[in-house]
This record gives sequence, C-alpha cells and structure tokens, in this order.
Amino acid sequence: MKGISLIFIYLILIYCLSACGSSKGSFNQYVESSKKGSWIEISTIDSVNFEKVKYKNGMKEGEAEMYLKSGNIAIGKYQSDKKNGAWKYYNKNKELFKIEYYTEGYLSRIELYENGKVVKQAITDPTF
Repeated sequence: MKGISLIFIYLILIYCLSACGSSKGSFNQYVESSKKGSWIEISTIDSVNFEKVKYKNGMKEGEAEMYLKSGNIAIGKYQSDKKNGAWKYYNKNKELFKIEYYTEGYLSRIELYENGKVVKQAITDPTF
C-alpha cells in the first residue's frame, strides 16, 4: 500500500510540474508528431505500473526507470527503442537482486544476486 501511495504522489508531482510549464518539469511532449524528451507512461505490460523514459525522434533512447507492480524498480537504457546493456533490478529495500544484459533488444545474460553476490548466472541464446 505504501508503494502505491508513493507512486500516486510521484505522478501528481510530475503532472503539476508539467502543467505549470516548467522547462525542468516538462514531460510527455510531442514535436512534429513524435515523442520527445522525458515521458511518464502508464504501462500495458502486466508486471509494470509505469515507466519513466526519454524519447528522441519518437524512439526510446537513453536512461529509463520501470516501476513494477511488485514494488521493485528496474533501471537501464534504451538504444533505438530497444533495451541495451545492463538492466538492474532492485527490490523494495533497494537491494540489487538481478541484472539482465541486452544486446540490441535481445536478452543475452541474466545474473541473480543475494547479499550483493552473484548466486546464479544464465546465458541466453538471442537467436532463438
């Protein structure tokens, strides 16, 4: 319940900043029919509440944060609208518990953590 309250407060703050026209608080803007800059998006993915992401030329580009329904947070980067590099997952206590590695949108490796140490690794086949 506390997590939902914090998300609600965060969304209200973002709305207020963007409604006031502050350049530092500008979110969800279109330029020539393309998304540009910082966006807060409500997700249609079952496990994700919302995502804070940047757009360039209508595509996700750069740092992103996903706020999951479980209360966990994922932080990573997009390149040309695809996940790229390390996506780090933190639990409600802000402890790292998983890193997913992506190459051009394909998951290539997963590491699971306990107490700050790798306990399991898996390599995936991005051609599958």
